[in-house]
Amino acid sequence: MPSDKQQNGQGGHVSLVVREYQAKDRQSVIQIYSMGILELVVDTAFRSLKYHTESLLIYFLFTVAELTCRVKRGVTITGCLEPVISGRAGTNSRWPFAVSFMVTKSWWMLGLVPALVLCARYYCSRLVIHDFLQYMLSTDLRDIEEYYMNSPDRCFWVAEKEGKVVGVVAASGDRTTGSLELLRMSVDTNCRKCGLGKALCRKVMEYAATEKYTSIKLGTVGYTGAALRLYESVGFRWLENINGFQFPGTIHHNLFFRIFFRVYQSRYRLDLQNQV
Repeated sequence: MPSDKQQNGQGGHVSLVVREYQAKDRQSVIQIYSMGILELVVDTAFRSLKYHTESLLIYFLFTVAELTCRVKRGVTITGCLEPVISGRAGTNSRWPFAVSFMVTKSWWMLGLVPALVLCARYYCSRLVIHDFLQYMLSTDLRDIEEYYMNSPDRCFWVAEKEGKVVGVVAASGDRTTGSLELLRMSVDTNCRKCGLGKALCRKVMEYAATEKYTSIKLGTVGYTGAALRLYESVGFRWLENINGFQFPGTIHHNLFFRIFFRVYQSRYRLDLQNQV
């Protein structure tokens, strides 16, 4: 398959080449893909916090309890529980004070609680994302040539700029459904916002059209919005968000992780019949 070349617009010489994967590219491919996946640790731990109602609820309850306790610091635990015990608890009951006294009596907890929540989220995200990365490196990325290049329905490409690999993308097709899946998209952090992502997407689209696929699908986990805007700019349309998405190859699914690690996957589709 011919390479997809772009010019830099100044000197007129070729600066970017999107070509098929070669054995010599392995180290660069693994490095770029690994760095891209590890960015999800911060994404899922911090940027997704506003979508994670469980963590926000924990922080809110502790904070309200502490603030209420400080306002009514003279109230005893017995006095707080008395309306609940007697069945007279209403909108003006003082039961939150009892919770506050049992949990904490100091202002520093106001800062400690959110810090603990963020630490728990980072801990969970780091474990899950690292497990996912190791799973990918031990499956299809363990032998890229065998899995992608020696299969009639798969392919792997790299974007090369001035002799250096700066981006990767792969595709895997299903002839029974006529659908091709875009996979393993990752771009070097120093080469973003320069059209490289679009060039990789178009290479997959070109491959899909050549191989007579009718659609391309993809799933992405991230909260920065840049990747979503990229896919939409080349014609992909949003289908659904899968809440509670579980990364393949990860084993951390207990209650602790369900509370502090919860993400959604955005699913997109491009119908090639609608492309000019």
